[in-house]
Amino acid sequence: MPRKQIQILQKKKAAFYSNAKENNKGDWTKTSYDDFMHSRQGFTKQKLLLVIPNIVGDKIAATAPLPGVAYIAGFVREAGHDVAVFDMRVDRKMDHLFKKIQELQPDFIGLSFMTQHEFEKIYDFVAQVREKVPDAKIIIGGAGASALFDKVLRDTTVDYCITREGEYSLVELMDGVLPLDSVSGLIWKNGSELVRNQFRKFELAIDDLPFPAYDLFPMQSYVDRKIPVVTSRGCPYLCTFCANKASMGVAWRPRSPENILKELTFWHAKGFRQFHFVDDNFTLDMRRAEKICDLIIASGMKIRWDLRNGIRVDKVNELLLQKMKQSGCFYFALGIEHIDQDVLDRMKKNLKAEVIEPSVQLAEKVGIPFGGFFIVGLLGDTYEKFLRVYDFARHHNFSEVRFYNPMPFPGTELYEELVEKKLLVVEPTEYLNHNSKFKNEPVFATPEFTIAERKKALKMGQKLVMEKFLKKEFGTVIGSLAVFAWNLKFLNSVLQPVGITAWKMMRRLKRTYVSVEPI
Repeated sequence: MPRKQIQILQKKKAAFYSNAKENNKGDWTKTSYDDFMHSRQGFTKQKLLLVIPNIVGDKIAATAPLPGVAYIAGFVREAGHDVAVFDMRVDRKMDHLFKKIQELQPDFIGLSFMTQHEFEKIYDFVAQVREKVPDAKIIIGGAGASALFDKVLRDTTVDYCITREGEYSLVELMDGVLPLDSVSGLIWKNGSELVRNQFRKFELAIDDLPFPAYDLFPMQSYVDRKIPVVTSRGCPYLCTFCANKASMGVAWRPRSPENILKELTFWHAKGFRQFHFVDDNFTLDMRRAEKICDLIIASGMKIRWDLRNGIRVDKVNELLLQKMKQSGCFYFALGIEHIDQDVLDRMKKNLKAEVIEPSVQLAEKVGIPFGGFFIVGLLGDTYEKFLRVYDFARHHNFSEVRFYNPMPFPGTELYEELVEKKLLVVEPTEYLNHNSKFKNEPVFATPEFTIAERKKALKMGQKLVMEKFLKKEFGTVIGSLAVFAWNLKFLNSVLQPVGITAWKMMRRLKRTYVSVEPI
């Protein structure tokens, strides 16, 4: 590459990180893992039980472990404390959980609250645990806890809330050496008073963190039995609908390609062949993404990996896609959201609509199966604009699509604007706690895109979602028959349980998982 071009790239990269720093207003740090561990003096070994509540119901199967919880578990274990994990998305019986609590006798019970949806179910879960184990020290963490910490602590008997990234804060709390008001990122109760300590700065040195402790999870019980891999944290963009900024930050913090390869190699040696890169910004630095692919190829490992959470449509090129394919990528999704420039600008997507079509055509050319994410009805959208998005999704070779009905999260810019303009037609507590009920029911409307038009658009979108999904999972012939049956309302309720069972069986048959040794 010519020197001048290299200098230009270096300047762009420097500007990118500078902007990220500015967006976070210096709210990040670089803590040495070794220095942190060496600074801990006089702590007493404690027992922690991490619990993942089941808030999604019995119809949805857990496909993989939660990497955030696995990172916490790995860090706490490396810090010298005892830790166990109980995933109630797999084992949904409360008496089994209480038996585990009785056996372990944990000093702390940590609850994962990963979304603002269904928070009343979290309340009920806490109440059941408290009734059964009245003396337990209950900690809550995760994205939902970071967004709703005041409400959760006031409305429940939770003792502590850990906001943002929880590794260092949780260990400091469990060590019991520092006074409570000195543990950054901790919110706690002092009698009737709610005490909010200073937020912990977002961690830059994520290469130093121990690998997620998936060995503590029931790996044999997940539908896909694949290893989730977090290659970066945070996002430098400011999309108005996104609630992740509260928990993961605006500063993008990538892991090094070498560190990622080390983790892949670790799990490959234990027999795993399928991986899921879970972060939203895998290709943000395309040179880094290329290097990850190059290292996988050079290693000789024959693995399969996907990018289901979506990548930016303006952060792909043919060379990168070809390397992704060669290194084992079998699926990725594009976070498109919309194709109208005004709508994109209103949501602060920082995306030029003109790049969408060429990028999708490029994906079609390379031949990796790919999906598309779209949002119906954000500010600036109309029914006519939706029809153009629908036609775009229908006529391009997406193997699957998603049409999301936006449910504004408190704390997001979208939510604040809707409240200010009095555009919400459903109370936030209602749609947040009954997510499935409002999946295709508008929770806000504008004069330009009425409730009736939104319902029609969402119905059309979901029909296309099912068409693509069924054909992808079951093939063109059986999938087309399934689409026909799904469209017949009187058969839908009868066939749905059969379809879910068949889907699970098909997913298990498609596994590329080989267990060389138990983990």
